[in-house]
Amino acid sequence: MGREHTLDKIQRVFFEGAEESILTPVQQQQIKRYRAAFSVWLDKPILSDTQVVKFLQAEHDVSKQQAYTDIRYIKVLLGNVKNAGKEWQRYKADQLVSDAVALLEPREVEKEVEKPKKKGKVVGFTAIDPDEEEDITEKKTFTINPSKTDVLIAEAKIKAAKALVAIHKLDKDEGEPMPWEDIVPHDWEATSDPSVIGLKPIANIEEKIKKLKKKYSQDIEIVDTNYEDITTEGQETDLLQ
Repeated sequence: MGREHTLDKIQRVFFEGAEESILTPVQQQQIKRYRAAFSVWLDKPILSDTQVVKFLQAEHDVSKQQAYTDIRYIKVLLGNVKNAGKEWQRYKADQLVSDAVALLEPREVEKEVEKPKKKGKVVGFTAIDPDEEEDITEKKTFTINPSKTDVLIAEAKIKAAKALVAIHKLDKDEGEPMPWEDIVPHDWEATSDPSVIGLKPIANIEEKIKKLKKKYSQDIEIVDTNYEDITTEGQETDLLQ
């Protein structure tokens, strides 16, 4: 068997409960960086790859090339971080189905059984060493079909997987991801030039604006006007209402 790949060992630690002691010191540092970057990305999913690279460089003192390699491996191990929650639920549903299938498959077990006694005529006598024990058992392989309990557990796991799919809509198409890192806000600049929207400039516009301001900004004299209340069947009516 060949040497186990680094990603396979880290995946065992992440998802199969393996101890970190199976990792080399270098791999232990890798998994620390993966966890840190993944946590930052979960907290702020809109962060770009470049921003996470800068985080890894600043917090873990790695080169830019190493930081980009870390991000690539994170996406291989845990899927797209922006869809991490859904990817994790999909992984759990897949594991439940795999476990159920394993329970329903026939299993082969090896057991020791007593050897059948040989039948035949006794010809002569053979000296038997009293200290030597005769091996009266042998190993045989048996096929065991799933029990009723196995079937019930498998059905429960499949139902749980279906529930995860329904709750998290794992069977729905994600569609195209939003390219947040490519979205750049417009740099708007105020202007009094109408030609920017296709209108013809008005000659001496500033002078005309001043004249209009002077014309319509004069004080308007307010004059009080007398009025008389009219009473109808004992009720007063305000004509100004």
